[in-house]
Amino acid sequence: IYLLRLITNMPYKDLRTAIALGGLLHDIGKLIQRQEAEVKGYFERKRTEEHKTAHEEKGKEFFETHFKEFHKILNQSVDFLGEKLTVGDIVEASFYHHEPKSLKNPTLEKIATIYQLADHISASERSKERDFLSERTLKRLRPVFQIVSIEGKSEETKTELCVYPLKPLEVSEKTSSRELEELIFPKPLSSIYDREKIEQQLKETKQYERELYKELIGEYDELLTQFKEALKKETLSKEENLYRFLSKVYHLFYKYLWSVPSSTYDPALKTQHYPDISLFDHSRGVAAIATSLITDFNLNLIKTTDHLKELKENLKLVLVEGDISGIQKFLFGIRNYSGVAKRLRGRSFFLAVLPDLIARYILNRLGYPPIVNILYSGGGKFQLLIGYEKDIEETLEKFQRRIEEVLLEEFGGRLGFVLAYNVFHLKDLENYHEVVKQLHDQLNGRKRKKFSSTLEVFENIINRRFERTIENSKGTKICPSCHWEVIDEEQDTCEWCERFKHFGGLLPKFRYITYFTDEKLIKELREDEKFFAERRAAFVLDNLGGVELITEERKELLKDKDYIGRTTDVLVLNSTQIEENSAITGFRFVCLTVPAVVNDEAAEVIENLTYQVWEKEEGQTLKENDIVPFTLLEKLSIGDSKLGYFKADVDNLGLVFMVGLGKEHYTFSRIATLSRSLDLFFSLYMDRFLRELPEELEEDYDKYADSKTKEILKSIKAPVYTVYSGGDDLFLIAPWNVAVAFSHLIRQKFGYYTCWNENLGISAGLGIFNGSYPIRLAADKTDALESKAKE
Repeated sequence: IYLLRLITNMPYKDLRTAIALGGLLHDIGKLIQRQEAEVKGYFERKRTEEHKTAHEEKGKEFFETHFKEFHKILNQSVDFLGEKLTVGDIVEASFYHHEPKSLKNPTLEKIATIYQLADHISASERSKERDFLSERTLKRLRPVFQIVSIEGKSEETKTELCVYPLKPLEVSEKTSSRELEELIFPKPLSSIYDREKIEQQLKETKQYERELYKELIGEYDELLTQFKEALKKETLSKEENLYRFLSKVYHLFYKYLWSVPSSTYDPALKTQHYPDISLFDHSRGVAAIATSLITDFNLNLIKTTDHLKELKENLKLVLVEGDISGIQKFLFGIRNYSGVAKRLRGRSFFLAVLPDLIARYILNRLGYPPIVNILYSGGGKFQLLIGYEKDIEETLEKFQRRIEEVLLEEFGGRLGFVLAYNVFHLKDLENYHEVVKQLHDQLNGRKRKKFSSTLEVFENIINRRFERTIENSKGTKICPSCHWEVIDEEQDTCEWCERFKHFGGLLPKFRYITYFTDEKLIKELREDEKFFAERRAAFVLDNLGGVELITEERKELLKDKDYIGRTTDVLVLNSTQIEENSAITGFRFVCLTVPAVVNDEAAEVIENLTYQVWEKEEGQTLKENDIVPFTLLEKLSIGDSKLGYFKADVDNLGLVFMVGLGKEHYTFSRIATLSRSLDLFFSLYMDRFLRELPEELEEDYDKYADSKTKEILKSIKAPVYTVYSGGDDLFLIAPWNVAVAFSHLIRQKFGYYTCWNENLGISAGLGIFNGSYPIRLAADKTDALESKAKE
């Protein structure tokens, strides 16, 4: 505990956050450069005495003009190599990442060198000129999916090159799936511009007209205007917390720069780049690498070495991966006890945020900004990038043991945890494939020794359960929901099952999620007797931290400065409208689609029709936003009353990540881009797509369903119960005919999203069961069907 408290207060926390801010901003000049090119009709590629490239100078000018209002943040002092600097000084040094020696201050030159190293390594992601770059005039972001190819697969079905529209990721609660398709789905080149028209104009004039230029590079003028407006909002200008400020800038970059290509051309080498990495993904990669160079070990080398090659060969980083096991059994290891639909959804959401919770715990303790140094989190796994220290192995082993102990205490071994790490030199990031391979080899070895260091903890848990059973005079029983925890005879279910039910019941109303590691807040939430009465929904894991979800009705919590001060991040769910509330630091996409009752009036309609259409469960009443039970959901089927269990994931994804990009394309930023792009489809797009009844289903219900079923269908928000959807997979429960219809529609939409790359498909299992059939058995059988489909 002393070691962990010491780490929490380590001196590099604020410095790393400031370095991360500079990493995000270092290439912002490219946005301005392209906007000016749109207005002028040509790129300005001048070099000044102070700056090696025009985008550095443009970036510095933009920073000085549009960030000057944030003096509360930029004037904060941080220590670097024994010298006091401001956050503003550090960020300005990032605009010299191509020529650090242009800086007169030796200390700032060292900081610029850190950015230079990070940018060099991250820029190794750029694919040079290739045969498929015939469309060189088009400077639009292209999907990473189109370069995926698994060795030995047929390449006969070549599709037209696609690009993303140059638009901000503007998403609200009202954004439909069709609107999202226009926004985030790649478009064929032919739908963007007329190639013959461009080639003819080039022949005749040797330059572009302004309108034609917009077709080629996009409307940067409008995008930049919107970005500037976002920077003026009070959400940034009034922020005084450095990490919260960084998180807000990070999410604004995601929103406005997600479809801006990082690089399309190298003026020094005069080579074309295949533009499949966005400016956002490149910048967050630079930020993650730069912050990881801020350790005693690395700074000692940076302080004494001037040669970049030598620094690349000697600086050390650590790639960390956490893996939570037992997820499938834990998720479906519940009985069909009263409220099972709510408990299942509560468990599912808990498992979705658990990797993020653990990853944030580790990074907060080590003094890294979580929003930057979490490379990936989801599907029971997370990956982190940190810097090397001489005792880092011992520290990570302590984290492994502590996290495993907490999960054992709370869940008795039903959820396991393994932490693996790979120490490597900075230059090895240029061979990222090998770094990841070595990490996974270690992870697989550790999985075989799960719980080996915490067996005595497990023994203590079993002994306590036994003693409680013997000593309790009132009598005990096994929880009828999870069939694991020992509870008092008068209790309905155990504490966690009750919490999952409470959480799942509120799920359709959630709007915000907060992350926290504050010990006082953790204690309050664990001990608050009014917790359920006040309709609060939080998961807390001892001193690892916790998350709380906030409904629109409890939005006043976001005005509580004391509460906000004890959180690390406040994220709005499934919306990118973060500029209007100063408490919000960003956004998160989670598929929350469930068959919830539209409102109290709709609940009354269902109540009145229930007895006439199907038998209502004893004591079952419905109200606004309640999730309808499975025994009711099955009756919305056309024909036989059955539920369809649909489980699917992307084919050969492990192989795609390991060899699908090839050694040339397997880079730090490209892997992050691929992960983010897949999650955008399964988390955000699925949340909207599953809400709406497809046209073919509407026709079926019009023809074949009785009037009462139609009436009840209108009374719920969606006909689909999402067990989970995110990362690269999904699990749905719906009336059998709805599940069948969505099964091929999802496959079709994923095909469009991935540009019909035959190396990226979806396989699934579809099981059909009675609504009262045990969930755990239905899930197991559907899982077996999916495995058969994979064959």
